[in-house]
Amino acid sequence: MSIFSALAIVIPPQFHEQINVIRSKHDRAYPRWMPHINLIFPFVNSGLFSNIKTILKDITLEPFEIQLNVVDFFAQKKELTFHLRPKDDSKLQELYSKVIELLPDVSLKHNKFHPHMTLGHSMKNR
Repeated sequence: MSIFSALAIVIPPQFHEQINVIRSKHDRAYPRWMPHINLIFPFVNSGLFSNIKTILKDITLEPFEIQLNVVDFFAQKKELTFHLRPKDDSKLQELYSKVIELLPDVSLKHNKFHPHMTLGHSMKNR
């Protein structure tokens, strides 16, 4: 597993500038990652990318649009992570299920998939 790679859905570039206005001020990962929704993070070492690509190339799923239309947050140890998430995440859940079915040997950090795009972080009040 590598914290330097992720299997992710990249937000289309035409939306990056607007999103990055917020991320550049509040998301410590802003310089390293473009706006995205992680499917699996951390992911595999880069030496395995071509194998993974071969495995995932045959996933079949009708094209779909994602609307990140809910502003939300979740608590972590000492901070809050603010994000956008879809009200309806059924298509993302379907995609995620197909991916993990095809990659049973990839370790997962979380037991459940909560698709979201991080906007930033804030320290919790005591």
